[in-house]
Amino acid sequence: MGTGIHGLACREMEVVQLRSGRPTVTLHGNAKRRAELLGISAFDVSIADLAELSIAIAVAVQTNVETKQ
Repeated sequence: MGTGIHGLACREMEVVQLRSGRPTVTLHGNAKRRAELLGISAFDVSIADLAELSIAIAVAVQTNVETKQ
């Protein structure tokens, strides 16, 4: 989230599927608190696969430009 992953555990971030079928990220614990401090309100996620290969990318959407650090 713009600061590397220092202080965040991978288990605090999960990719979930919305009812629409679109993937998104749900945060927990320190990851959720850090995102709130950075003004991050959502994530855009893209996942693709072909045969034995797959790729995913997530982009954080910041609605509040001023951070509360």
